[in-house]
Amino acid sequence: MNRISSLWNRLAAVAFAAGLTLSASQARADYVLQTGDVLEIAVASIPDLRQKVPIGIDGSITFPLLGEMKVTGMTVSALQQALGDILPTKIYQLRSTDGREVNARILAQEITVRISDYKPIYLSGDVSKPGEQVYRPGLTARQAIALAGGYDIMRFRMNNPFLDASDLRSEYNGLWLDYAKSQARLARIQAELDNQGDILKIKIEAPLPARVIEQIVAVENEQLRTRISDMQRERGFIDKGINDSKAQAAMLENNLKQESLGVEADRRELDEIRTLQQRGTVPTTRVADARRASLLSSSQYLQTTVQLAQARKNMLELSRQLERSEEARRQEILRDKQEESVKVAQLRARLNAVSEKLLYTGAVKTQLVRGTGNKPRLTIFRKSPAGEERIVAGEDTELRPGDVVDVALEIAPIDAIAN
Repeated sequence: MNRISSLWNRLAAVAFAAGLTLSASQARADYVLQTGDVLEIAVASIPDLRQKVPIGIDGSITFPLLGEMKVTGMTVSALQQALGDILPTKIYQLRSTDGREVNARILAQEITVRISDYKPIYLSGDVSKPGEQVYRPGLTARQAIALAGGYDIMRFRMNNPFLDASDLRSEYNGLWLDYAKSQARLARIQAELDNQGDILKIKIEAPLPARVIEQIVAVENEQLRTRISDMQRERGFIDKGINDSKAQAAMLENNLKQESLGVEADRRELDEIRTLQQRGTVPTTRVADARRASLLSSSQYLQTTVQLAQARKNMLELSRQLERSEEARRQEILRDKQEESVKVAQLRARLNAVSEKLLYTGAVKTQLVRGTGNKPRLTIFRKSPAGEERIVAGEDTELRPGDVVDVALEIAPIDAIAN
């Protein structure tokens, strides 16, 4: 009775092993094991020997009675054949229900090997969820992309075109406003350089409302009038100083002529009194009075001469100050003109750049709305015994474990979309 029961158990185990072998045959028979695969090794008569064994980084597996064995480069059938040659030479000790240890011999036909988990594949590029994907036999590129959430045109190596379009449009309008301000400022600087009173005839080249342009020109006109008023006030102050110095110099010149006559008259009078004093007709005190009068007139003449020289000096310094002020103002205006001209050129370049970005973003949005565009470009990077292969694939290309799939979406040329 025990022999019949044992035979029945062995037949059941063989049938179970045949079922496992059938499921394993679903994978490609020529698939070569590689690091990252997980194997399931089972011995039908010994449930404890059913184990999932990962292939380590060194290409080896570890299994009871077997120890460590290198399996990379082998097929599943070859590994099963090798285990069928090795494990039957081993004796496995089973513990019976009554606690005794019983030696069990392993038969080659009881051993089954299948791939429990294949090495994962990896998707990168324009998919919604790039990264690792579980591999299943027969998996195609189209199915893997679907598992990754499908194509994602938002990953066009740019940001969301709908949001970017709004930001770019705001930046574009802001740049035009700055460009209009710079044009008006440059016209105001030129008008100030030409000593003009206003810049009302300027033509602002910008797609802005007329009211906005009028406000910009009005602000610059007001600033121009303020600057001209400040300049005229400063110049009037210096001119007044020059005129005052001229008037003072003219008055001192007239005084100097009169005082020169007085000095000459006092000198003649002193000479006459000295002559009379020598004759004894005038007292000595009269000579002293004449001498004091002559000295006083000479001192006054000398003082007037010094004042005249100072007035002429002040007039010359004020004239030079006016010249320096005019030159400094002109240099400042020329410097402002140069800086504003550079700013206008920079704004024009930025406007061109943002305009091109808007055109490109509009093209992407058009493709999103219309569903147009080029087909995706799929590239498979696969490791083989000969090295890494680079395979240009289609959506129906069947993948293999460990493949790295790069997905690249390309928009159609902007000219083509416009047409």
